[in-house]
Amino acid sequence: AGVPVGAQVSAGEIVRGPTDRPVFGLTADGAPFIATVRVRGGVRTLPGFAAPLDGVNTRPAAHGLSLYNQFVGDVTPADTGVVELTVRLIAAARLPGDTARAVVLERDTLADGVPLPDGGAVLAGRGRSAIFLRDLVAPGDTLMWWTDFDPAPASVAEMIGGFPRLLIGGESVHDRDPAVSAAFAETRHPRTAVGWRGDGTLLLVTVDGRQPQHSVGMSLAELAELFRRLGAVEALNLDGGGSTTMVVRGLVVNRPSDRDGERTNANAIVVLGAAPGECAARAIPAPVP
Repeated sequence: AGVPVGAQVSAGEIVRGPTDRPVFGLTADGAPFIATVRVRGGVRTLPGFAAPLDGVNTRPAAHGLSLYNQFVGDVTPADTGVVELTVRLIAAARLPGDTARAVVLERDTLADGVPLPDGGAVLAGRGRSAIFLRDLVAPGDTLMWWTDFDPAPASVAEMIGGFPRLLIGGESVHDRDPAVSAAFAETRHPRTAVGWRGDGTLLLVTVDGRQPQHSVGMSLAELAELFRRLGAVEALNLDGGGSTTMVVRGLVVNRPSDRDGERTNANAIVVLGAAPGECAARAIPAPVP
C-alpha cells in the first residue's frame, strides 16, 4: 500500500511514527543522527482539557491518540473501538514541535475509515483517549496540538526508518538487537545502508545480491565490516532484498535482484546537488568470500 514501515519525516513534516525500529535523520542544519524514537505531543482544547498525542498515521494504541494527515491517503484505516474527530486546519504545523490549530467538524465512532477533508486532518483515540474525544470535545470547538520525536535532535528536517544499527562509534553492533533473526543477519542478501565518517562525509551503500554470476550479497557482519573499511563511525541498515536500488542522475547504477528489475518502494533517500558534479558515486568491489 506504499506505507513506510519505519518512522519518517519529509521536509520537516511528520509522515509516520513511531515504531520500535531505529531511524536515520538529518537536522535542519544538516547534522546526521541515528536513534530509536517515539512520538511525543499533545492535544488541548481552549478550556484547557488536554491529552497526550503519541502517533502520526498509525493506529492508536490501547489508550493512545493518533493524528492522521494527508500522508495517510484519502481515508483513515478502518478500525474498531476508536473515536475519530474530523478537523479543518486554521494554522498548520510546519516543523516538528510547531503548534497546529484546527476547528472540529464532526465526530465518528463507526469502524469504517473516515475521509480526510481538504486542508484537514483526523484525530483518532482509543480507550482513555477515545473518552477524551467523545466527552470533552465537540463539533465547533477549537483544538491545538503539537508533535515531536523523543529522543531526537531539535529541528528534524528528514528522517527514514531502518533496521538494525550496524556501527556505533566505529564498533559493529549488528548482532546486539534481539529482534534480528539469525537468517536475516547471516544469509547473504542484497543490502542498502547509510552511514557517515567522523568528518561528516555521508555514505550511501548498495550491495547487489541473489545473482550468483554477479553478486551473492552480504551478511550483516560483512556489511558492517564494509562500512568500517570505508571509515564510517555510524551506520544503519535500510531495506534490502529486491528494494536495493541506487539511482545516479536518473540512471539505475546497480543490478536490482527482482526478476522484473527496479521495484516500486514506499520511500527513498534522495541527495540533491546545487550544481552538476556535486554528488559523486563510485562502485567498490565486494571482498571475495
